[in-house]
Amino acid sequence: MARNPADDLRILRRFAAWTATLPRDIDVAWGLVQNEAIANPGRRALLTGLSYLLLQFDLIPDHEKIGAVDDALVLRVAYGLAAEDVKKAGAEVADFLADDLIIAEFLGDVLHKKLRAYVEALVQKPIRGRTAAQLLDNAEARGDLRRELDLSLKQLPPPLVVEEGKASDLAVSILGYLKLKLP
Repeated sequence: MARNPADDLRILRRFAAWTATLPRDIDVAWGLVQNEAIANPGRRALLTGLSYLLLQFDLIPDHEKIGAVDDALVLRVAYGLAAEDVKKAGAEVADFLADDLIIAEFLGDVLHKKLRAYVEALVQKPIRGRTAAQLLDNAEARGDLRRELDLSLKQLPPPLVVEEGKASDLAVSILGYLKLKLP
């Protein structure tokens, strides 16, 4: 199916904005993780999204021009997984829920479900030797995660830059990596 350049440009500009606000989004997620009014499944999903940022071999290599996009997408999917628990606790997630709709529009149903399943599976897998459940149960491990996140913020890939005539090429690259790496 042919890509629509206008849609690609619109969506990739959103992705670019997300890569630029990734440090703020990490802080928001961290604040939610600390909120004990949020049920543990939601907090574990958020911890998974944060831990993903520390993976050495992630879905899109950080050295690529599009290297920060997967970090922003995974964090937003984690927000989506936590949304019900966050809303029940009275915290705000509206922007991130709308973002998940944009991700679904870009990826299509099949690839969006694969990305969501990938993030759900990460909840059970150790990242840097710690599962989300272990992080939730251990304040010292959470402190270590926060320190590692702060260090990684200094090494984040640069925010995505989208040039008008190149949006579809970037879209194809992002989709290519995700189709290749998502089971």
